[in-house]
Amino acid sequence: MSAVTVPVSPTPADWDESKGSFAVWNHLADSMTRFHNHFSWEYDEAYKVGNRHVWIPSSVWVERMASDCGYGCGRRCDDILFIHPNPERHSLTPPQNAGNRFINDGQLLRYLRESETLAHHLDMHHRIEEAYIFPLLAKRMPQFADGAGSRKGAHIVSHAQIHEADANGGLAAERYQKYLAQSKADPKSYSAEGMRDTLDSFRKVLFDHLRDEVHDLGAESVQAHGFTLEEIKRFPM
Repeated sequence: MSAVTVPVSPTPADWDESKGSFAVWNHLADSMTRFHNHFSWEYDEAYKVGNRHVWIPSSVWVERMASDCGYGCGRRCDDILFIHPNPERHSLTPPQNAGNRFINDGQLLRYLRESETLAHHLDMHHRIEEAYIFPLLAKRMPQFADGAGSRKGAHIVSHAQIHEADANGGLAAERYQKYLAQSKADPKSYSAEGMRDTLDSFRKVLFDHLRDEVHDLGAESVQAHGFTLEEIKRFPM
């Protein structure tokens, strides 16, 4: 299951050009979409690579001395990338004593470091939004307000849900980061199932937020909330 990106909105056929350029009115949504598409790609890559790495015999993973990978594909194990180039040639039944492993710790650690960028980029992006963008939007759009209790806007709440694990280590990128850190410290503890579980744990709240934020920044939405075209042009995006 792959992440779904949010396409850039085309100009509606019934757009009233007397209001001004749709591209300018929709600038906030289009700018946000470009960021969101990148986050979607990072999520999808982490999920896809973690889901595709193949079973490698434990003896090969540790010693890398066998003549091939154990599936009869004819390639030496030290030539195999962590995503096997010919997975379709492998039996569905792994060899005896096989383990769900990358070829070596170095390749696994590279994947884990690359996967960390998703959480880092989301955290940086959301901090910038809350410091510089949301306060301007919150003047007319309560969903961006950082109030107390029930006055806290939906997008501020979503940010917290994306980043902060609950008391049971449930939802959130925080759980994802902890899993990556644990796997880096002890590579043998890593599993594709564990990686998928952590990504799945915040999939819905993340992608619902990406979709809803773009919708709320769209031309029709900002017009309905009373922003002027000049105000939209002055946003630091």
